[in-house]
Amino acid sequence: MNFTTITTARDRSREDSRQRLLEAAAEVFAKQGFTKTKATDIASRAGVAVGTLYLHFGDKEGIARAVAEDAVTELRARLRSAVERKHTTVEEAAHAHATALVDFVASPSTRGRLLFANDAPGLRGDLLDAMAAAQEAHIRERRRDGYFRADIDATVAAQALVGMQSRVLTWWLENPRRASRKSVIDTLAKLRLSGIHARQPEEFKR
Repeated sequence: MNFTTITTARDRSREDSRQRLLEAAAEVFAKQGFTKTKATDIASRAGVAVGTLYLHFGDKEGIARAVAEDAVTELRARLRSAVERKHTTVEEAAHAHATALVDFVASPSTRGRLLFANDAPGLRGDLLDAMAAAQEAHIRERRRDGYFRADIDATVAAQALVGMQSRVLTWWLENPRRASRKSVIDTLAKLRLSGIHARQPEEFKR
């Protein structure tokens, strides 16, 4: 076995450990929350030594950030996919967006719950900023073809939307009995529709 083969096998092993840690962290954070989770809990769930977690991520906050960043990427892809499907009306598009958002964070199998956890304030602020930046870029991109209103400030609108959605989802996930899934989706869709959507974007006129 030559040096290149040894190095490749070692790299594969390191990446496998990293992925197992990310998957384990997502499960443990979703079940126990950020504050109650210990680095040893994650390492044990992943079947590795806690030193391996520190090697890859530095500490518990480091792996939480990595899990949440993956979740942001996945959420953005799901939301874009939802709104880019063919819809007959702008109301249907807004409802599809809200449904994708709520189902992502509500599912215990996703990493989305960490995005809306109240017990990781430093992490939460950075992630909400990233989500707002992505929302702003989307508003600027799609209002050129009439999908979003042209008479609103894209930066302010993005901050308002992310703040509103974050508060509602955090409140709901703390106690899902406060409102039905349908009620949360319908309300978020209507608020989004009344806030930034153009009533008759060109793509729905055809």
